[in-house]
Amino acid sequence: MIWLKAGHGLTTTIHRKIVTMTEPSQLTACMVDNGLFLPLAQKLAPSFKRMLYWSEWQEGFPTINKRVIGDGFEGIDRIDEIWTHKNEIDLFLFPDIYRAGLQLELESQGKMVWGSRNGDRMETNRGAFLEVLKEIGLPVPEYETVVGLTELRANLHDREDVYLKMSKYRGSFETCHWRSWREDEGLLDAWAVKFGPLKDLMTFYVFDALATDLELGVDTFCIDGQFPSLMLHGLESKDKGYLGGVMKRDDLPQQLRDVLDAFGPVLGKERYRNAFSAEVRVVEGDGYFIDPTCRFAVPGSGAEMELIGNLA
Repeated sequence: MIWLKAGHGLTTTIHRKIVTMTEPSQLTACMVDNGLFLPLAQKLAPSFKRMLYWSEWQEGFPTINKRVIGDGFEGIDRIDEIWTHKNEIDLFLFPDIYRAGLQLELESQGKMVWGSRNGDRMETNRGAFLEVLKEIGLPVPEYETVVGLTELRANLHDREDVYLKMSKYRGSFETCHWRSWREDEGLLDAWAVKFGPLKDLMTFYVFDALATDLELGVDTFCIDGQFPSLMLHGLESKDKGYLGGVMKRDDLPQQLRDVLDAFGPVLGKERYRNAFSAEVRVVEGDGYFIDPTCRFAVPGSGAEMELIGNLA
């Protein structure tokens, strides 16, 4: 960034994009995590001059269970917080979603940042994701937005074979297959107890089941809207298993290529730089992009760590 003084006392900012390639062995890196990606830090650590690791543990009544994550592993230095070490750190790694504001702030201070930035909202805000699908011309599955468990109970009374999803609070509610009222009514009672007085504030998305057994997956990474020429591609049997292999991007099924071509610019606007995965269900030749993973996949990243020789 260069500051220029104009003739009438105005200040103009000119942004110059500078691309540098630095050997990881010359850098001190810090992984900012939510506790899931310690194995990634272990895998990367030998390639860096130093690897620091931090995940949130501070709260009103801290527990040693959260504080101890990453402590005692060879090649990794667990730190209590990042700010006292900031000037030692060249590169910040955010392998998971959230903390977009922190990523942008560190970047504004001149730090290199690997992370999803605000692109993570495509995973954390399902409503925004569905609107983007419409805007970029990708097929959108039939769905209803339902606010509150009372309304959901009425909606599901005569429904069969639908899928229930929620934004953001994945730890409270994972994608659920609703089979029928006779088989699954008890789930509503359990959720009422779980959510308590919040039960009618939660927003649910009710999706009609897509009549197909074919779900395509792609595991890759995206940098400023661009994808590599090689990536993992496979088939998933929902909640049972995934079988995949390395494939050239140009050889992917057309439905996956359509998603990458259309979604790349969406991520590019956010200067997204992170791992990325997509799940696409194919119905009569049409590909329905049902779930974006705007981070390293779990457990798929384990395979990627072994397959990508120059990951660092």
